Amino acid sequence: MTDYEVGYRKPPKHGQFRPGRSGNAKGRPKRAAVQSQDLSDVVFDLLDEKVEVMRRGKPVRMSFKAAMMRQVASYAAKGNLRAAEFLDKLLMRANARRADQIRIDHTDALPDDDEAVIARYLNRRGEAPGDADDEGGALQ
Repeated sequence: MTDYEVGYRKPPKHGQFRPGRSGNAKGRPKRAAVQSQDLSDVVFDLLDEKVEVMRRGKPVRMSFKAAMMRQVASYAAKGNLRAAEFLDKLLMRANARRADQIRIDHTDALPDDDEAVIARYLNRRGEAPGDADDEGGALQ
């Protein structure tokens, strides 16, 4: 035999790593890249996901958001006060948002007296009222 003693923490020579070679040639696998998303992105993705629900005995595919609203409306119709309050608050917010949108749509046209003020200002600057500057608007 050789003068090398095999024992605790002394493996046989044939089982040892060769010089210049690693015992873990590929290395530790890298951790999978985690895509950071905001919680709101995750929630919106979940709400837009399509689910299959039973409606009048037949399976129907709809967004999770629509299925959830149908369920809340169903509970409210059956007398669940918390569902009714939630639905009422949701409808109030939706109506307020719709009213704001309508108000925004009607403000596109300026009253005649405002247009006259803008025309006088543009005349003082030496521009015609219909001309647009490089930034896309007549006023700065």
